[in-house]
Amino acid sequence: MAVSTTAWICRTCGNRYPPAAVPPSACVICAEERQYVPATGQEWTNLAALAAEGHTATWTELEPGLSELAVRPSLGIGHRGLLVTTPRGGILWDPPGYLDDESVEYVRERGGLLGIARSHPHLCGVQDEWSARFPGPTDAGRPCGCRVGTPAGCSAPTMPSPGGTTAWSSRPVSPWCGRAATSPAAPCCTWPTRRRGAAPSWSVTR
Repeated sequence: MAVSTTAWICRTCGNRYPPAAVPPSACVICAEERQYVPATGQEWTNLAALAAEGHTATWTELEPGLSELAVRPSLGIGHRGLLVTTPRGGILWDPPGYLDDESVEYVRERGGLLGIARSHPHLCGVQDEWSARFPGPTDAGRPCGCRVGTPAGCSAPTMPSPGGTTAWSSRPVSPWCGRAATSPAAPCCTWPTRRRGAAPSWSVTR
């Protein structure tokens, strides 16, 4: 008989782990020196339980080509996600620890995802679910998710992704479409914008 498994989400940091029959003994993100383990101990949940508790994931357009994703009630450290759209698809920045069908459809209507990235080690969220919802090129005939970008040389834990991960250096070159820049010390995403008829400029998201 098959063993039932769950993709567990840490309530403290909002990062999701690969499916398992029981929750991990510890969250590697919370155990890392830049995060913390609550005095009450590690607590776990999953997408279905969060939905039953009334959590929602809502997008708000901040400006043309840039949208913000907020999870309510707050989850983990309460950080926002950002979507930068390009003619070839979007880059999801710092995905929070929850998504729903409505938030996925918002991205799909804007061209889907080319890739996913994070600005800090503890902001992986449910990147694996976002990756699975937006398959990338096939691998040996098998569909796989869109890829996750991580700064080269980063020693912090990285959550697995169906599409695998891509490491990139401090050169201002996107691993997907030439519209993102990063450095191991201060990852950031840049995109060209136009305001009030001005020439394209570069906005920065950290």
